[in-house]
Amino acid sequence: MVVQGHDSTLLISLDEMSVHYNAVARAVERPLLVGDLTSGTYESNTSQALDAAVRVLKEGGMDAIKLEEGSPSRITAS
Repeated sequence: MVVQGHDSTLLISLDEMSVHYNAVARAVERPLLVGDLTSGTYESNTSQALDAAVRVLKEGGMDAIKLEEGSPSRITAS
């Protein structure tokens, strides 16, 4: 998947994704919207993971989240 001209999604920040989340949330009426916690926004510690998740849910208008690049070793902090 290519995002904003990059050859990988790893370079996209949570701020950049929030723009996309909001656009989708405004455009649909009865969806189940799932947003990614982008790489680098949840691996460091539990507090970072929770802060990022709250942003995606509240600011992005998402109903659920998933972990981008979420291999078991990276989910430990979450």
